[in-house]
Amino acid sequence: MIANNIKIYDIFRKDLHLEDEKARELVSEMDDSFNNYQVTNFATKLQVQELSGRMDQIIINQHSMKGELTEVKTEMRDFRNEINTKLDGFKNEVNTKLDGFKSEVNTKLDGFKSEVDTKLNGFNNNQDGFKGKLDEFKDKMNEGQVGLANFQTAIAIQMKNDFEKIYSKMNRIGILQYVAITGTLVGIIASLIKLFK
Repeated sequence: MIANNIKIYDIFRKDLHLEDEKARELVSEMDDSFNNYQVTNFATKLQVQELSGRMDQIIINQHSMKGELTEVKTEMRDFRNEINTKLDGFKNEVNTKLDGFKSEVNTKLDGFKSEVDTKLNGFNNNQDGFKGKLDEFKDKMNEGQVGLANFQTAIAIQMKNDFEKIYSKMNRIGILQYVAITGTLVGIIASLIKLFK
């Protein structure tokens, strides 16, 4: 018997006046119950080592996920820079084409003005002819302005569509990142729940 068990035995035997056999049986039963309680309610060294190993694996997984998130952030930054570079190139290309178109329209308009001036000088004496040529000139001017307006509208629509496509791609990548991060977090939580069950 252990020292504490001897004290309990003495209490049962002397203070409670139990028979020797009954006191010994009670102490033995208490000792068995206490040992069974310890076995079922306290973790063994092996269980503690197993939990420690699992925690180490979770920490390793977290470090790995941090690295993956850093890679994703870097890829997003590179993608954003690439898009900005392409947008700048597209803007420059559109501006160059627009400038060329304006120059071409201005050249044609100057040619029309010069032609009209020449014809106006020839028709100074004939007002009816002058009015006809003037109307023709106005029509050509209107056609040139309508053409310029149509071109500007087409360029604006094309730029808007291109920007919408680019931002749509950026939004999809953001959603994919969110889903990946959320899935990873759910996996970690599930691992922790299994770990502590």
